[in-house]
Amino acid sequence: MLAVVGAFAAGDYGVSLDQEQRRLMAVRAVDYALGKNDDMLHDFDRLMGVAFEVPLYLAELALGLEDSRSVLLLRHLMSHWFFVLGGFFCALLAYRLTGSRAASVVALLLFLLHPRLYAHSFMNTKDVPFASMFMISLYAAWRAFDRGTWRSFALAGAAAGVLTSMRIMGVMLVFAVAALHAVDALRAESATARRRRLAAVGAFLGASAVMLYATWPYLWASPFGRILEALATSADHPAVVSELTAGRQVFAYEAPLSYVPTWFSVTTPTPALALGILGAALVLRRWARRPAEAARAGPLRFQLLLVACVVAPLAVVFVLRPTLFNGWRHLYFLYAPFSLLAGLGLCFATSRLRSTKTRAAVYCGAGVALAVTAAEMIRIHPYQHVYFNAFVDKRAPERLAEQYEMDYWKTTYRDGLEFLLSRYPNQQIHVQGLFGQSMAKNRDILAPSQRERVTINGERADFFISVYLDRGRSDWRPVFGPVLHSRKLYNSTMMEVAQVALLDSAQAQTYRDAYEAIASGTPVARPDYDVYLDDGGLAYLKEPCGAGDARERLVVHVVPAEASDLPPHRQLHGYLNPPAPFGRFGVRFGDRCLMRVPLPDFDVARVRTGMRAGGTWAWESMIDFQAPAAGGAEEEGRGPRDAGLSQEAPEDDAGREPASDGGEPDC
Repeated sequence: MLAVVGAFAAGDYGVSLDQEQRRLMAVRAVDYALGKNDDMLHDFDRLMGVAFEVPLYLAELALGLEDSRSVLLLRHLMSHWFFVLGGFFCALLAYRLTGSRAASVVALLLFLLHPRLYAHSFMNTKDVPFASMFMISLYAAWRAFDRGTWRSFALAGAAAGVLTSMRIMGVMLVFAVAALHAVDALRAESATARRRRLAAVGAFLGASAVMLYATWPYLWASPFGRILEALATSADHPAVVSELTAGRQVFAYEAPLSYVPTWFSVTTPTPALALGILGAALVLRRWARRPAEAARAGPLRFQLLLVACVVAPLAVVFVLRPTLFNGWRHLYFLYAPFSLLAGLGLCFATSRLRSTKTRAAVYCGAGVALAVTAAEMIRIHPYQHVYFNAFVDKRAPERLAEQYEMDYWKTTYRDGLEFLLSRYPNQQIHVQGLFGQSMAKNRDILAPSQRERVTINGERADFFISVYLDRGRSDWRPVFGPVLHSRKLYNSTMMEVAQVALLDSAQAQTYRDAYEAIASGTPVARPDYDVYLDDGGLAYLKEPCGAGDARERLVVHVVPAEASDLPPHRQLHGYLNPPAPFGRFGVRFGDRCLMRVPLPDFDVARVRTGMRAGGTWAWESMIDFQAPAAGGAEEEGRGPRDAGLSQEAPEDDAGREPASDGGEPDC
C-alpha cells in the first residue's frame, strides 16, 4: 500500500541539484566501464559510490526515456520504492528480534513515517538509499549469525559490499560483522567448528571485496589506494558553506559537537525519539545484567550491535569532526538501527505488562502517535523535508526561519514556476533567481509545453523568485515590485514570487550614489566585470547584466592577512568564502549591473575572484589591499580598503578546483 501511495506522490516533489550531479556520475561511470572515456577519473565526485546510481541510469536507458520529466519521475519512483524495500526488511528484522508482529509493524511505520526521510526518499538518491541498504545489510548480517553457514555470510558480505560502494562509511559494518564472527571462531569448542567459522569470515570478507570492486569503477585501477583516498576525503570534505542552526550561523567545517544531536532531536518525530532512546536504554540494561549472554551470538549481542551502529558513527563524528551541513542527512543511515531499537523499546516495555488489555492500549497509543505524524506529513506535503517537531517554536511569524535552515534543496522553485505558468497561461515567463541552476532543474520536471514557456536568468526579467534558506539571508535579492505568491511553512516564508519593478526615485538614488562613488576608483581590470572595495567591508562588482549562461556563477574567495585567521580546515586551501553566497544579479545601470558583497569581519589582505562558465573554473587575478597604490596617488573619497588596488597573478592556487560554487555544495 505504501509503495502505491508513493507512486502517486512521486510527481509532487521538486528537484534538488544533487539529482543531476548524481545522474552525471552514473553516466561517467558507465562510460568508463565501457572504455568510452576516462572523464570519471577527473570528476570532483569520483569518490562518491555509484552502486545505486548506475541501476537508475540503466533503467532509464532500458525504458528509452529521453525527456527530462520522465527521467526525473523514474528516479523519484525507483528511489522511493527502494526506501519502502528498506522498510520491509526493517519489519522482518524487528520480528526476528522480538517475535512480536505488533512491534515489527511499529518499527516499519517508524522507519517509513519519518517525514524528512520520506521526502528525501524521492529526491535524494544518496543519503536515503544508503539508509535503506544499511537496513538490508543489517538483516543479512542477522541471518548470517543465525544460520552460521558460509553461504549466508557470503550473502551478507555481498550486501555489505554494495553498502560500502554506495558510501565508504559502510566499511564500519563490514569490520563489525567480521570481527564478531572472528571472535566466535576463536571461541569455538572444536577445531572443525573453528575452521568452519573462519571460512565463513573469509566468505564474508571476500564477497564484500568482490561486490565493492565490481560496483565501483573508480577502484578498478588502484583499489587500496583509492579506498584510502575515499576514507580520507569523507572525513574532510572541502565544502565551505554556512548554515543557520539553533539561531546562529555554523560553518560546515567547524560544526559544534551538538550539531548532529540538535538536528536529530528537532527533526525526528517525538514518539520515535522516545521509543528509540527507551529501546537503547533497555538493551544496555539487559547487557549489564547478563554480560555473559552478550559474548555469544544471539539476540542480545545483535541488539548491542544496533546500539553500536548508532553510537559508533556519532563517536567518529565527535572525534574526527568531519564536514557536516544540511542537518544530519549525511547520517540518515543511523535511523535504520534507531527505528529497530524503537520497536524493541515498545516490545520490551509492553512485555512487562501482565494485562492483555493494557498492552493493547499501549500499542493503540503508539498507533495514534504514528497517525498524528502521518497527518502532519499529509498537511505539509510535499515539503516534509522541512519538518520540525514540537521542540521548535513554529507559531511566531518567521520564528522558525530565524532559528534553522529550511528549504536547503530549493524545491520550492517548482512551486513558484508552476504559479507563474498557471497565472499567465498564454505568455512567455521571463524569471530570474539567485540559485539559477536549482530553478532550471525544477523547470526540467515540468511538462515539455510548460518548460518551453520559461526563460531563466536571461536578458529580460519580469519576475524574480526568492528562495529563503533562512531569514538571515533574506537580503540576497535585488529590489522588487509587489509579491504575487509566497509559500510558507510553519509560519515562515520559504519562497516568494515577485514582479520586477523599476526602482523608485529614493532607492534609485541610493544605488546611483554607490555606483558613482566607486566609478571614480580604479578597478581591478577584468574582461567581463570590475571589482571595487570600500571601507565598509563590502565588495562592489560591476558586470554586464545577464551575461553568460544560466550556469555561470561569480565567486569571491577571501584570503586572510594571516593564515592563522583561517580555521584549520581551510588553512590548507588558503581561502574562505564570505558567509553569504551570491550570484550575478544586481541593480541595472544601462548595460551594467551593480552587486554588493559583504566581506568577513576579520582583517583581510586579499580577495581572489573567479568565474565558472561551462563547468570550468579560472582564477583571473587577486586584489591586494596592502599593495602600493598605482601611480602613488590615492583618489579622493576612497576608503583605505580601496587604496592601492592592484592586479596580481593567482599564485599556486590557479586552476585548483574550488570547494564551493557559491552556495550549492556538490554533495
